[in-house]
Amino acid sequence: MASQTVEIEIKKRIGSKDAYSDIEQRLLNLSNHSESGVVFAGKATQIDVFVDQDGKIRDSLPQFSVLRIRRADNGRNVITIKGPTILISGVARADEDEVSVDIDIADSLASNYEVPLSHYNIPLLNHAVQKFGLDPSKGLNPVGQYTTIRSKFAMKLWEEPIWNATGRKESPILELDETVYDFGRAFEIEV
Repeated sequence: MASQTVEIEIKKRIGSKDAYSDIEQRLLNLSNHSESGVVFAGKATQIDVFVDQDGKIRDSLPQFSVLRIRRADNGRNVITIKGPTILISGVARADEDEVSVDIDIADSLASNYEVPLSHYNIPLLNHAVQKFGLDPSKGLNPVGQYTTIRSKFAMKLWEEPIWNATGRKESPILELDETVYDFGRAFEIEV
């Protein structure tokens, strides 16, 4: 199973594509000046596919839980178990376990639903089988997906870099997201 760490995300919805584009352009302009302390760290597209097996994940816990397959064009492909989610005073808290996988495995899980879970030798999937009562002789089926276009900026202007899980010093990352759903688009900034 993946190691347990605590991650805190602060997200703010951006009201329109114009406001999003303005923020992105201002950050890119700042990143062109080395003294600004803002460094453009890249742009990537990721596709998140949420999967279930005959509604077992949806029905197994009273709070919102998901099994997500994330495929990204930057090579980071991840399986995630998220939840249960607890919402108190507008603040959501959820356990999250994830593991990086090869693109072939991510593609198979996200599109070859007839492949049984027992085919994959991934401890996190075995945990999902136990946690949600999934049948290892069956595959998964999609229940939703969205695409996120994410721009990342390292915020080196902050005087005290944070320590990441590996003990290396690094600057906090600001992420600017445009998320595309079947029904529309959403924009947000996250740190």
